[in-house]
Amino acid sequence: MNHRVGAAISSSKAFERFLEGLPQVLVHNGTIYDDVLRGSQLTRNELEAAIRSAGCTAVDHVHGAILENNGSITVLPRPHPS
Repeated sequence: MNHRVGAAISSSKAFERFLEGLPQVLVHNGTIYDDVLRGSQLTRNELEAAIRSAGCTAVDHVHGAILENNGSITVLPRPHPS
């Protein structure tokens, strides 16, 4: 059975997206997308912990935060002004 699912995933990107989902943008340029946060069943506290773990002290310092397919949150800090 696993072999069949693996074969179906490798032959169809649409099927892969259906099973695995797509990464979701949680924050863009300091703005939190609350609807995406709720839909992904994350709390603000969980998001803020990921932001702090990435070295940002506030959401205003975040260019983007992405909920990956594996459940991890990738945080992209805003570039520092030169």
